[in-house]
Amino acid sequence: MSMGIYYDAKRSIPLSGQEEEKIDKITRKYIEEYPRKEEYEGPDTFDDKELGIYCGMLRIPLEFYPEDMEEFLDYWLKWLTDVTYVLPEAEWNVCFEDVPLIWNEDDGWRLMSDEEFEKKG
Repeated sequence: MSMGIYYDAKRSIPLSGQEEEKIDKITRKYIEEYPRKEEYEGPDTFDDKELGIYCGMLRIPLEFYPEDMEEFLDYWLKWLTDVTYVLPEAEWNVCFEDVPLIWNEDDGWRLMSDEEFEKKG
């Protein structure tokens, strides 16, 4: 059993070969450098054109919860931020289970604060 961050990027133009290479390179780097790589294989990417040009899930192993959750999220949201910078013109939808994440051009993806979540209602 696991929880997850789901992501999809949409635009009218498909991924180019160059964009795919950049994303693959970023992903390999993050997987290779992840301190607990023996416990986590990295993001799951789906090939579903109805969802978007790039979509998938970051499965959060339950054994990481709650003690290692913040470290896991910080690391893999940096990965997703780097991938988002490769596709800046795409419309992104990113959520932790059913709660949307917040995008900031300078800082990247982050979870909602408690206050933001309460306002969402």
